[in-house]
Amino acid sequence: MKSEVEVNYLFVSYVQQSIKNSASACLKKKQKYSHTYFPTDSLEDIMRSSISESYLSLDFISESEIMNLENFTENEALSRAIEQLNFKEKKLLYEKYIQCKTDSEIARTFDISRQGVSIFRKRLLKKLEVFLKR
Repeated sequence: MKSEVEVNYLFVSYVQQSIKNSASACLKKKQKYSHTYFPTDSLEDIMRSSISESYLSLDFISESEIMNLENFTENEALSRAIEQLNFKEKKLLYEKYIQCKTDSEIARTFDISRQGVSIFRKRLLKKLEVFLKR
């Protein structure tokens, strides 16, 4: 049987390693998007390339700044299209393409299912595509 000190040491070591691994995974996830140049074949690729290049400065913007998300894009046509979206749609774009959250993480924020997020994202991208074709 291990002493209480040994158990505490093992627990602290475990927690430290878990934090390191989580931080490493988050960093890798962000680097995946920041160093990749996507071809602009689809609207989702345009979203990633236009917004993610400056994601470090956008990582923790306030809710009121999310309403002005179009000001943070480099693509003028995309900026005009984003300007026509409502707050919920802009928030989804922010969480998915800037904060690089998974559909499950976004689902918890919006209090909907993961599939609901996926459907909402697909409809939103189609809506943006229509705005871009105008």
